[in-house]
Amino acid sequence: MGHWREIEVGFWGLFGHDNLLMDPFVYDVLHIMVLLAFVGLVVWTIRAWRYAQRDSRSVCTTSSWAGLGLLTLTFLIALAGLYRWLQITNLPAGRYLYPAISATSVLLFLGLSGLVPRRLTPILAGGIGIGLLSLTLVTPFRYIAPAYTTPPLIAIDEAVPNRADISYAGVINLAGYEIQEETVRPGERLHVTLYWQPVEQLDPDLTVAVRVLGWDGTVVGSKDTFPGLGRYPTSLWQPGNIVKDTYPVPISFDAKTPTRLSLDVSLYHHPTMFVLPKLDGAGNEVSQLSLGEAKLTSNSTKPAAITHEIHFTLGNEILLVGYSLSGTSPYPPDSSPDLTLYWQPLTEPALDYTVFIHLLDEESRVVASWDAPPMGSNYPTHLWSGEEVVEDTHRLKLPSGLPSGDYQLVVGLYQLDTLQRLSVVNAEGWSLPENIIPLLTLPVRE
Repeated sequence: MGHWREIEVGFWGLFGHDNLLMDPFVYDVLHIMVLLAFVGLVVWTIRAWRYAQRDSRSVCTTSSWAGLGLLTLTFLIALAGLYRWLQITNLPAGRYLYPAISATSVLLFLGLSGLVPRRLTPILAGGIGIGLLSLTLVTPFRYIAPAYTTPPLIAIDEAVPNRADISYAGVINLAGYEIQEETVRPGERLHVTLYWQPVEQLDPDLTVAVRVLGWDGTVVGSKDTFPGLGRYPTSLWQPGNIVKDTYPVPISFDAKTPTRLSLDVSLYHHPTMFVLPKLDGAGNEVSQLSLGEAKLTSNSTKPAAITHEIHFTLGNEILLVGYSLSGTSPYPPDSSPDLTLYWQPLTEPALDYTVFIHLLDEESRVVASWDAPPMGSNYPTHLWSGEEVVEDTHRLKLPSGLPSGDYQLVVGLYQLDTLQRLSVVNAEGWSLPENIIPLLTLPVRE
């Protein structure tokens, strides 16, 4: 699904070195138009079939089917070629559908015209033509020209946001950075502004590599370019100024959500692929940076399917609204069921909390415990917002020598630096002792 979305983006408009996109809503409108055209094409085909049943000898009917077949075959041949390219390279390039652009355009209009009365077809044609022409005229000024403006210079004594103090081989410093968006979704762009400070005159032109890191540090967005998208290469930089350069980084449609995002920035010499070493303020080499923070959230608004619904309030900040446990009861020792907790923030938590999961025996002694940040530190609680349900899964590795019996599984949240647990109130408004939630009984049998 992600590849198809990227193919659509490439087909409708992807500029520069495949790195300049239009506003997301433009692609959304065009995507809806494609879906409507598909529905309309089905409607048109059904109507044409019924007409053919009434007048099977009509030359018009025969030529219509032949024309539709030829158009469809042309599109399918181009689509098969693109699919083969995708198998070989894993690069979804929508421009490879351009050899069939005439057939595609006719099929799209034929489908859309199947949804309106015939008398309105000329109006539909004019509306689509004017809309696409307007988009064509606006694009160079709205998306392309601004991207290629020369980055502004600021004085070296001016304040720089989010000081980084990262040196690249002692020739260029990354003085600071900004991340424009607080929250993005897969398929959108994260705008990153970097403040470069040249230390000495550079001869070779260096390429900037911006990587957006997501779940478990995987790269979910990348952009490699000369500064100013080629308008202000590093060979023109002069010591004594700071270059403020902004990079729109597209986020992968397949990126895992929700997660915290951070930045890694590199400089390299493209002809030799030599990467300049990154040094921190103490002069130590750093393999990967983790600068800044943004939130990657899902495009889906589908509510989570909760197996067991519950209601506990923790610290007037977070609700525990459900849980699920994998596997089949009873559980043997040394098994590893997955416990999924469903959290819903009441507000935006100010702090990062840690989940504790304790297994208690009949005398309430802790026989096993699993403490970890929610979602393995990938989505800390201070990023949570009140309109989401966070699906937080923990692998419970039961001790190998655990005696048979019925154990109590309890959970809660605490602040790691103080070990202070969040207060717990049940659905009836009663405070629970020791600020723990009695979640379920876990039967263990050898």
